[in-house]
Amino acid sequence: MGNFIDNHRVPRFLTIQPDEQLLRNALAWVLVADGIPTIYYGTASGFKGEGYAGLNRGCLWEQGYKEDNQLYRTVQTLAK
Repeated sequence: MGNFIDNHRVPRFLTIQPDEQLLRNALAWVLVADGIPTIYYGTASGFKGEGYAGLNRGCLWEQGYKEDNQLYRTVQTLAK
């Protein structure tokens, strides 16, 4: 069973709840809970999206993929 907090079919986490600390906590759960961790592209870069479906599927390279933020470092640390 896969664990995830957002994907292409639902609003991104930060669209609903803009608190990045809560997102880091949710990402920690995804990575340490029993199951298969599934992190939708852009979540670790803080992508917000604008609601449902199509607006959550923009090109990664056009949305400013960032590796130098706390969200990315949280995922990187927990994945190790």
